[in-house]
Parts: sequence; C-alpha cells; structure tokens
Amino acid sequence: MQQSPTDLRKLAAASVIALAFSACSSGGDAGSPGTTSAPPATKASAGEEVVSTHIDDGIVRVAVTVSAGAVATDDDRVAVPLGATIELSVTADVDDEVHVHGYELHGDVTPTSAAVITFTADISGVFEVELEDNDLLLVEVEIS
Repeated sequence: MQQSPTDLRKLAAASVIALAFSACSSGGDAGSPGTTSAPPATKASAGEEVVSTHIDDGIVRVAVTVSAGAVATDDDRVAVPLGATIELSVTADVDDEVHVHGYELHGDVTPTSAAVITFTADISGVFEVELEDNDLLLVEVEIS
C-alpha cells in the first residue's frame, strides 16, 4: 500500500519531534543547549493559519498564528510524547478564547496579546485546540 505525501509528511514530522524530544530529555552534555527545531508544520500565505512546532529545553512548543479567520493547513495534528511539557502559544487578529479540549484549559487571545497555555501531556489521546467563540479548530494535539 502506497502512502500519500500528506501521510509521509505527518510521519516525518512525528519522527522528528519524537527524536528531538528524546535527545533533549536524555541528559546529554550539560553544556549543550538542548534545542532542536522541526520544520514548520505548514506553509502559509495571507489569511492562513500557521502552526509550527519545535522542542526547546525539553518543552514541546506549539505556536499557532491565525489571520483573517481562515484555516488552511495540510498537517493539522501535532504528535507529542506522553509526559512532555507542552507550551501552546496562539496569536490571532481577533479577541477570543483558546480552549484545549479534554484538558479543559483556556486562555484569552487578543490582536495585541497572545494566549500562552503550558501543561503536562499526561493524558493519552487526540485533543482539539480551538478558538472557542469563532468555533475555529486550530490544531489537534496527539499525545501518546
């Protein structure tokens, strides 16, 4: 069975994240910064959502930018290892509430202030993150 390019990109992104996380959490050299960057999960043009993921100091950082209320992304799911610390940062051009479903975490976002939600990925599953008032899915976080 041949896999689609989207499936291959998702597999590659998940592999990079898992490898980078294990490298950051394996102890390593105390003098090394422990920062690994994965390529952005999406490419964007005007009016599209941008989701990027990287691991910095053992924290999985997921940055989401929303512009003009449109979601246009090939990779709408981010893989995160169970037990990781996640920092979700959302910037948007609207006032809204960011909601991490399943964890029931909330943060306010405005055009001048990002919502930053930090939590431990201690529940396995797939969790939607959305702009609550606009009912706009931002990203799914897959924790395993």
